[in-house]
Amino acid sequence: MRHKDWSDVFQAEGSAAIKAQFDNPFEEPEADDQQAPITTEKPRPLPTSLPPVQRFEPDMLPDELRDYVLDVSRRIQCPPEYCAVAALTLLSGLVGHKVRMRPKQHDDWEIVIVLWAALVGDPSAMKTPAIKAMRFAIDAIEADARREHEKALADHMAEMELFDVAKAASKKKAKDRANKGDMDGAKAALAEAVEPKAPKPAERLVINDATVEKAGELMNQSESHLTVLRDELAGFLARLQQEDNSSV
Repeated sequence: MRHKDWSDVFQAEGSAAIKAQFDNPFEEPEADDQQAPITTEKPRPLPTSLPPVQRFEPDMLPDELRDYVLDVSRRIQCPPEYCAVAALTLLSGLVGHKVRMRPKQHDDWEIVIVLWAALVGDPSAMKTPAIKAMRFAIDAIEADARREHEKALADHMAEMELFDVAKAASKKKAKDRANKGDMDGAKAALAEAVEPKAPKPAERLVINDATVEKAGELMNQSESHLTVLRDELAGFLARLQQEDNSSV
């Protein structure tokens, strides 16, 4: 048995063994019975359980997307798969629950198609630029929606000012009619001032780093589905592992 240090030698064989090793310093040590034998066999590759993946071909894309996807991938020098996956995922978010599927032929059970996608690649592989290039149209739609919402808010504030004026006039008219004993006329006068409805929130199509609670609130406000877009997949998975989101 091979010992680790002189203390092990002394405890196992005594001081005579230590002296013998000093007297014969070049003597080969005893072979370790537990040492694995040296082999020259080449290492075998680890087995993989991943199924083969079909190679991406441009013909897989719809005609309306193919040219743009290939053009962007050439211009920013990224794999066309990045642009294709991003475009299809964002489009599926726009479709949302407007289109449903009935898996059973003789059943009215419907499901909404939810598409999950992840871009995997080395750092600086142009994943984020590919996503930004594919979502530019959605960003433009959201920008127009915000401008329309700001205009609607300004109009609503003006309508509320007029409502306050009309409400005061209705109260005065109702008071005069009530003093004359015309209670029905007083109620009708109060009903003349109708409070304008507040504009709906600006349309949202994509959310980035929203909490589960905020995402649910935005989905309730939206007439269509929302696309959750995260630049870092690790951050998204870490959030799902939090205790508050254990049931997500």
